[in-house]
Amino acid sequence: MYLAAAVVGAFGAAFCMRSTTRRDLRNGFPAFLAATAIGVAIMHLFATRGGGKSALFDLKQLGFGAGQFLMLLPVCFVMEEVAFRGMLDAHVKPVVPGGKRRWISAAIVSILWGLWHLPFFKVSDIAPLAIAQLIAVHLLVGVPLSFCWRSSGSLLLPAAAHALIDAFRNAVGLM
Repeated sequence: MYLAAAVVGAFGAAFCMRSTTRRDLRNGFPAFLAATAIGVAIMHLFATRGGGKSALFDLKQLGFGAGQFLMLLPVCFVMEEVAFRGMLDAHVKPVVPGGKRRWISAAIVSILWGLWHLPFFKVSDIAPLAIAQLIAVHLLVGVPLSFCWRSSGSLLLPAAAHALIDAFRNAVGLM
């Protein structure tokens, strides 16, 4: 299934790359940078809090992470970014229009995105604190991803940020 998602996602990502302009990239870059920095910082914190090491300066791990990024980009694109940013965010945002409420709609989508990740955890790990932590992490990363999508009009940047974060997570051995 993962391979099928990667193949389908590769076509979608290629189409998106082809139609994304430099202006789109410029508009979405600040939110892309924020989401990526927050996500990598959180993964770095999780990797090092138990005395482990991070992949920030380990070339072998960084090489593994680069390969993971290339594999994860189409998967993140089709499995999560199209669904959560492309479809769900596009429908929730107009329901909650206006200034501060745009943050609320991005938060709603991010909370749902966090809950989507619950099946990836062991049943014994799904405690109220773990759920709260999962939602908090996805709020911190997901809100900038929503703004990245909204400001660029392209799913390429949020998919790339998502893939970078997941690749870093895999490189530090958290998944």
